[in-house]
Amino acid sequence: MARHIAVIGSPGSGKSVFSAALAKGSVNRKKRAIIISGDHVVPMMPFFCGNSDVMGLGDLCIEEITPQKVARSIKVLPKYPDIGIMAMQLRDDIAGITSDKLLRISEILDQMVDIVIWDGSSDCNSVFDQTILAKCDLTVCILTAEPKGVLYFEQNCNTLVSLEKRVFLEGLGRPYSPREEMSVRIGGFNGMLPYSRQIERVYLEGELFSVDQVCPAIYQTTVERIIEQLLQEKEG
Repeated sequence: MARHIAVIGSPGSGKSVFSAALAKGSVNRKKRAIIISGDHVVPMMPFFCGNSDVMGLGDLCIEEITPQKVARSIKVLPKYPDIGIMAMQLRDDIAGITSDKLLRISEILDQMVDIVIWDGSSDCNSVFDQTILAKCDLTVCILTAEPKGVLYFEQNCNTLVSLEKRVFLEGLGRPYSPREEMSVRIGGFNGMLPYSRQIERVYLEGELFSVDQVCPAIYQTTVERIIEQLLQEKEG
């Protein structure tokens, strides 16, 4: 059985970049990893791996879910053959995405990889996010210490605080961010993902899997700690 981790949070907090960093960190531990991105507002397939002709997550969920179709919907990265991507394509519709379909995909991936990274949307009430929150062994919630982060937390407070296995990380942390006020609101951050221009550059250039080469040391330390916690949670 694979380990499953959900990455959710406020808009623009760095969820997909962090998901890529988790995948790279997992591969460094000799684990096969896959990222499943459920963001339909900004389909992430082009950001993760450029133009790809694989079936998008939305189109996959319109059909009957079989191991063969799931395999054809995974984009394996040439530079990192132990990392796969499933994501929304620009043309995809979300109408077919149901909890049952996502859970069936999850069952199939359990037999294919070691770690499944569910890269959530910014809508905690979406079918995708609700399904992964119920499914995953560990949830990472990334919040920016600014109005969007505050609003996301207040809108989803009951859901977030009810999660038994969850971690709050400050996303895009800057030296003068009002993190203390935000930290009090959520009951304390468990880690920090600092902002850097280099991280922003690899995102904009579609080189997300280079993030471990450019991120500050504290960012990479947080990645390693989360992976270790995920592995321990599963063993427990």
